[in-house]
Amino acid sequence: MPEIRDTRYRIRGIRSEGKVLKDLIEHHAEEEETQMFPKARKVMGVARLRDLGQELQGRKRELTAEMSEGGMDTMTRRRRRATFYTVRPKIA
Repeated sequence: MPEIRDTRYRIRGIRSEGKVLKDLIEHHAEEEETQMFPKARKVMGVARLRDLGQELQGRKRELTAEMSEGGMDTMTRRRRRATFYTVRPKIA
C-alpha cells in the first residue's frame, strides 16, 4: 500500500508541475504577443519579419524531416549536444 500512495503523490506532483509549466508558457506567449512582437515590428519592419518567419518555417520543416527519418534518437542526440555546450552560470 505505501507504494500505491507514493505513486498517487508523484502523479499529483507531475500534474502540478505540468500546470505550472503551462501557465509559464501561456504568460511567455502573451508577453511576446503584446510587448515583444510590436517592438520587433517597429525595429525590424514587416518585410524582415516576414523573411524571418519563412526562415523559421523552413527550419521547422528540416527538423520535422529529421525526426521522421531518424526517429527521436536524432533529436535526443541534438538536444544532448546543445545541453553539453550550454554555459550554465555558477551558483554561489
